[in-house]
Amino acid sequence: MTPNIPELTTWHAVLGLLGIIAVANMVLWFVSLTKQVFGRKPTLEEEMNSSAKSLRSEIYQAKNSALKEMGSRYAAIEARTAILEARHEEMQLDRERKWKELQHEISELRETMAFIRGRFEKKDQHDSTR
Repeated sequence: MTPNIPELTTWHAVLGLLGIIAVANMVLWFVSLTKQVFGRKPTLEEEMNSSAKSLRSEIYQAKNSALKEMGSRYAAIEARTAILEARHEEMQLDRERKWKELQHEISELRETMAFIRGRFEKKDQHDSTR
């Protein structure tokens, strides 16, 4: 059989453990508070240097991201421009080809008109001589 432990002794042990935990917590709180109060504080110059350094890095990152974005946009615009220039050249060549065809058709039509005119003139001359 296990010996009975008096209830009062159990309460004393529990309260003792809680007290030890409370004291340890208070010691840790006091140590952190003294570090904040007596700890090394950076001088104003060091604070300004660190903030300037962080601002420089932010500016550098923003600049790089903007350059990357502009580079991708520029590449897209350059590709579109190349396509449009190719279309323009193709249209110019097509226009020149059609112009040559039209000129050829006009010259054929002139030759046909001259031939027909010549026949009528011969017929008129032939009719007027009779």
